[in-house]
Amino acid sequence: MTSQSTRLLIIPCSGEDTAKLADNIYTILRRDYGLENQVEKLPSIRRNSVKKDTKKDNLHPLVSDYFPDAEAQVDIGRNQLKDVIRGKHVVLVEHLLTPNRRIADGDTQLVSVNDHIMAVRGYLDVISKVNKKDDTIPQITLAAPYLTYVRSHSIEKYESRGFYQLDSLRKTLADYRHDGLEALLTIDPHSFKAAQIAGELGIDFHSINPFQSARAINPAKLGLIEGKAKELLKKIRPFQERFNLIKGDNGNHIYIVSVDDGTEARAENFIERAFPDLPTEEVYPKLGHSPKSE
Repeated sequence: MTSQSTRLLIIPCSGEDTAKLADNIYTILRRDYGLENQVEKLPSIRRNSVKKDTKKDNLHPLVSDYFPDAEAQVDIGRNQLKDVIRGKHVVLVEHLLTPNRRIADGDTQLVSVNDHIMAVRGYLDVISKVNKKDDTIPQITLAAPYLTYVRSHSIEKYESRGFYQLDSLRKTLADYRHDGLEALLTIDPHSFKAAQIAGELGIDFHSINPFQSARAINPAKLGLIEGKAKELLKKIRPFQERFNLIKGDNGNHIYIVSVDDGTEARAENFIERAFPDLPTEEVYPKLGHSPKSE
């Protein structure tokens, strides 16, 4: 874990969407959480922005891009990174799923989840090389709203029937850990398996639950600036806020459906908090389960 005084260095890995997300995180932490002097950002440039006469040496700027065949490119000169990361908690930010993003403007090839994963691993690789001599980075965290390969969480169940699948979730997390990742922050990965595997591999796993209510959030623990907590809590619990609006118009005609085993506990928790005034025997009839076909 990092201390209260440790500075955060936010690095967007690839693409404009990721850069915007990193900008938003940077702004919110500084503006709403009082971290004006504790958060920094290290942007990158695309390969076509590098001047042709730029030498590949210790002063080379940070480049994050994809080659025409979608191979990930992460380049930086040692001196451009060494002093920036020293003593910092490095937070890599990456959208691991961008369905409509193309390799370049006018290109037909799309950037896949695997291309994004290689970009993250590229950053982990160059950071570990630069940090290897001094070893001054207290922690490297990946902030990825969408965690890939979580659908492979039922492998053990099917193996008991003699049906085998690629354990893509474990392999992906193991690759991250091997490359130096120590913590992962994501939004509701649908399954507890991701947290379990991450823990086994030594990755500190943090899942953001957008379904949580205000009762589950401690503003003081989050360091919310006085006077802003009320409005910020609404942004932290988007589904509850949206549901409250819908309930006001259709209170007697709302039902919650759990689509599979992975959402059952989440749906139960949500419906209990969504109807605090109803007795238990009236709440649970509003909860339905959709059996998963196999």
